[in-house]
Amino acid sequence: MIRITIGREGFRKKMKGLVKKTKRPRAMMAAVGREGANQLRKHFRQKDRDEPNRLGGEREHFWLKVMRSVQAPILSDAGTKVTISITHPVYGHKFRGGIISAKRVKNLSIPQTPEAYGRAPAVFEQETGHKLIFIRQGPVALLARRVTLGPFLQVEYVLRPFVRQERDPTAFPDETKFEEALLTRAAISMAATLKREGGEG
Repeated sequence: MIRITIGREGFRKKMKGLVKKTKRPRAMMAAVGREGANQLRKHFRQKDRDEPNRLGGEREHFWLKVMRSVQAPILSDAGTKVTISITHPVYGHKFRGGIISAKRVKNLSIPQTPEAYGRAPAVFEQETGHKLIFIRQGPVALLARRVTLGPFLQVEYVLRPFVRQERDPTAFPDETKFEEALLTRAAISMAATLKREGGEG
């Protein structure tokens, strides 16, 4: 799970100003929270549409899974802050980058072909009927299969104890647009409150 604090100085000042102007900050911040969650889901859905698998093959729809992990907003006790959690276990690495280490097994199996993508080696063998052969070339360990024609091998997986995940600069929506959407929703909510009450927010 990862929590990202949105709060550049200009944004904070504008949001605090809107909070002070309304008598119902909880209602306004609840609306802001829903808008933030919707903006995140929209962004992740679009990334799923725009980014095919690097290796091809059957898609795992990683970004759709991230989208589904966006939780309902939670308001602070005072009703002036909102938290939206993204609970997908891999999202933090996409957002920040970092090391992914093998935990329950000795090595991570890094797929090298469309057929291997999305399949653990044991599942690959079961579903394709190909027997994988372990090969070590110096510090590099591989899992390969024999190609039907000739004595050649097709590398399906590279085995590594860890990999370094590069940060994805588009893992989070454009911050300026995201903040603008939240401020717009706050202003709309406040205006609706003023209209209902016929006076000061």
